[in-house]
Amino acid sequence: MDFSRIYGFFFPEEVDFFGPMDTMYRLIDETLHVYIESATKQNLSPFDREKLLTDLKALERKGDLVVQEVTSGLKRSFTPPFSPLELRRLFSCLDDALDNLYESAMMNITAEYRGGLPPFVLEQLMTFQRGIALASKTVDQLRQSRQGTSELATTLTAMCDMEMEGDKIYWRWKKEISAVLNRAALGGDLAAYRRAEMDEKILDQLEDLLDSLVGMMKVIQGMIIEHA
Repeated sequence: MDFSRIYGFFFPEEVDFFGPMDTMYRLIDETLHVYIESATKQNLSPFDREKLLTDLKALERKGDLVVQEVTSGLKRSFTPPFSPLELRRLFSCLDDALDNLYESAMMNITAEYRGGLPPFVLEQLMTFQRGIALASKTVDQLRQSRQGTSELATTLTAMCDMEMEGDKIYWRWKKEISAVLNRAALGGDLAAYRRAEMDEKILDQLEDLLDSLVGMMKVIQGMIIEHA
């Protein structure tokens, strides 16, 4: 008989879920630093392109391992600080952000339609970076959720403001890209049309990334309500 499993049933482990939250926010921030550095360059060499994708993929894989660790931890703990469902949702949002960052870079680089990254990429990434810096503050605030409710509310409002700032960037560039598409279509400029079409896809994908701030915010709000 496996007495360790019986012991584990009656005496579940104390599992830390806040440490992995910190790690995920740190990984997203590291990914943003790598991506932003590439976005500041007018032209990316073949080495730059390969290194960007390699570095982003490595960080994404680290995020996958953290999520696996959390999933395993939820199976070993009967008393997580918040409901397993809410914790899974939060880590899923954070994991999706890492995936989205890698996929948007992959889309741009594998298409090989520009020497560097589109100009709006830097704006969108820096806005998301400010949003993630705010989101990372919620880890300590959630640790003291009963005492830090007002601080959490302030942080979530600021995160919402960052997402709205991202919307402004999105619609400004959406309008500009639409104008380029129209001109290229009327003038029969297939190269310009293809470039603008790819720009639009990357713009849309990074808008989804910025929208993930709202997803994180909603999950954290649910955690607060449940724990009140």
